[in-house]
Amino acid sequence: MKAEKWTWRILSEEEAEQAEQDRRRWELEGLEGRAWRSLFVSRCLEHDWHLTIDPDDGVYLKCRKCPAWLDDVYPDGADLLTGDFEVYSGYVLSLHTGGVKVNGQETYGVFTYGWRGPVTVELHVEKYTSMDWIGYEYDAWIEVEPR
Repeated sequence: MKAEKWTWRILSEEEAEQAEQDRRRWELEGLEGRAWRSLFVSRCLEHDWHLTIDPDDGVYLKCRKCPAWLDDVYPDGADLLTGDFEVYSGYVLSLHTGGVKVNGQETYGVFTYGWRGPVTVELHVEKYTSMDWIGYEYDAWIEVEPR
């Protein structure tokens, strides 16, 4: 296979205008796709949340009725997931601050058995102040429980 030779050149006015039109079209198509996705998510009256805790692929939360996923509950919410899931008697996976614990022990991402199934999801936000002079602070967490 012969390698192509690339050369640099200045685009003509027509080529530059065509490239700009193509860029705008791709941008609008991307916005249109995001708009449709947002519409589907907002029209889902009751999300059917499904959680997967997989030793190889990590933790995923998604709705089975629409394209909603964890970031629709709270942006970058993976570190906010909390919950306990009994895989079998004596083997409990816990979600806490972005990690998975087995029977309360830190796993550092290495564990043998996973869990998957339908869950309820509840976002909690607390507003508080620890000192009068700094203003308000917020804590947030996502409580996930098996159904």
